[in-house]
Amino acid sequence: MREKLTASLIAKLEVPEGKKLVKIHDTEVRGLCVRVMASGLASFVFIRRPKGSNSPKEVTVGRCGEMSVDQARHHARRLAIKTTCDDDDG
Repeated sequence: MREKLTASLIAKLEVPEGKKLVKIHDTEVRGLCVRVMASGLASFVFIRRPKGSNSPKEVTVGRCGEMSVDQARHHARRLAIKTTCDDDDG
């Protein structure tokens, strides 16, 4: 699911019974999502499939509550640039 990530949206997220986690992808920054575990732990995650790889790689950006959505977007944008540069090298 894709939605604009906000602090209030993240605070309302719950994992349905029988599921391990929920991921909501940000509409503002491609690859950024929030992952909420059944334990209640919520983290910002950047997902990118490296060039030549069949499976996506997840990089934890930080925990929700310890960083704002804007900070997570900033870090995700930097990771996107770094990933793009790394792809060009190979």
